Amino acid sequence: MWKAGHHKLTALATKKAPRRCQVGLHIFAALDELTVTVLGSSAADTVPPRLADSLKAVLTQRAAVASEAGRSSVRTLLPGS
Repeated sequence: MWKAGHHKLTALATKKAPRRCQVGLHIFAALDELTVTVLGSSAADTVPPRLADSLKAVLTQRAAVASEAGRSSVRTLLPGS
């Protein structure tokens, strides 16, 4: 019903049954007034951006460490070498 859309269904109902079209309009009005809150839906809005920011920070730190290690003149000696 939602995929067809409000206007499309209203137009179809008006052509097929003009007097009963008002019932359909009342149904759409009632559906528009309903509100559904899904638990955890607010978390879906806040968690991914925070995880993305955290990942960006880790990648930035890795790049900084890699560039510092590449410029460093200190060599690490492994045992047995």
